[in-house]
Parts: sequence; C-alpha cells; structure tokens
Amino acid sequence: MEFAVAQTPAYEVTQNSISRALDFFAQRDATEIFVLCDPFVAATNIKAMLHTAGAGRFQFHLYSDFSGEPKLASVQAALLAARNQCASGVLGIGGGSALDMAKIVKSCLRTGRDVADFVMQANPLPLLSQQVPSVMVPTTAGTGSE
Repeated sequence: MEFAVAQTPAYEVTQNSISRALDFFAQRDATEIFVLCDPFVAATNIKAMLHTAGAGRFQFHLYSDFSGEPKLASVQAALLAARNQCASGVLGIGGGSALDMAKIVKSCLRTGRDVADFVMQANPLPLLSQQVPSVMVPTTAGTGSE
C-alpha cells in the first residue's frame, strides 16, 4: 500500500495575514508594533512584508533574540525591549516559543512589573482590557500554539 505524502512549507506568513493583523491594530490605534518572531522567520523577508503592508502607518520593532523553549531571562529581555520601544501592540509570528513569549509580553507590558512577578501564578495576570492588543500568526502545523 502506498501513501501520498503532502509537501507543506515549514512556515508560511502571507501578505494577507500581515495585512489582516495590521488592520486589527489600526482599529485599536496601535501604531508601535513589537513583532516577536522566531529567528528563522526574522531571517526571511518578514521586514519587507511588514513595511509593505504598513505603508508608513506603523513603526515595527522586530525581536528574535531567543532560541528554543522560552526561558525567564529571554522573556524578561523581550518585555524590556517592548517597553523601551513604547509598544502599543504585539504581533507574534512563529511556532510555540515565539507565540508563548509574545502572549506573555502583551500581558505584562502595561503592568510595570517583571515577568517573574507572574510565575507560578504568584500574581494574577491583568484583565484582557488592561493588556495591549495582540495578534498571533502561527507558522507551524499541529502544535496547537495558536
């Protein structure tokens, strides 16, 4: 018995997915977008895609300085970078690690607190209405990270 094997790309971020994300941010007046993505994605044409879709409406701050499973220090560094750039929205692009980090950053951004303050539910995360707008663009299939 033979089985057909479907060939799928390792990732796919389309101009449409970027445009839809930016429409979401525009509706919420978020113009300083912190883009947290896998290092592999950062090495592609993602910067050009963002600037083409953004057409001068947004400032993008690309962050990909991590590898593997997110560590507390890596997430804290990403949070500090987002704060230094006065991010008003978070766009996560990638697999589970990038999306997990992006979700933590968007949750903690406005709190003025360190990521460690929320580890093991030491303190409750802020309500969704107190967090910055965010969009997650998963690039891997079957992980459930989205």
